[in-house]
Amino acid sequence: MVDQLSNFRSQTDAEWTTNKQKKKFEELKRTQKPHKQIQPLDIKKFIHNISSFPLDKAAQNVLAKGFNYAVAPTQIPVEDIICNIEAAIAERPAITADTI
Repeated sequence: MVDQLSNFRSQTDAEWTTNKQKKKFEELKRTQKPHKQIQPLDIKKFIHNISSFPLDKAAQNVLAKGFNYAVAPTQIPVEDIICNIEAAIAERPAITADTI
């Protein structure tokens, strides 16, 4: 009997939570502004090749993204980051280093 009640309760709770989340999502979709259509870039406005080397389409597309664009690394050098942090902590007084 206890197992049946707990199973029933878990199912009803799951259904209630699912329905609540669906309603939230539908409300968000209804209230948010529609996305604007992205216009293709006119690459010639952004790039002026002053070299004699011709740029292929891929290079032009990357350059058109501007100075703030960077290619995401394939993996983060966690070991280097940890070593640098540990070296910086080691330079602190012992009490501060222990706290950190």
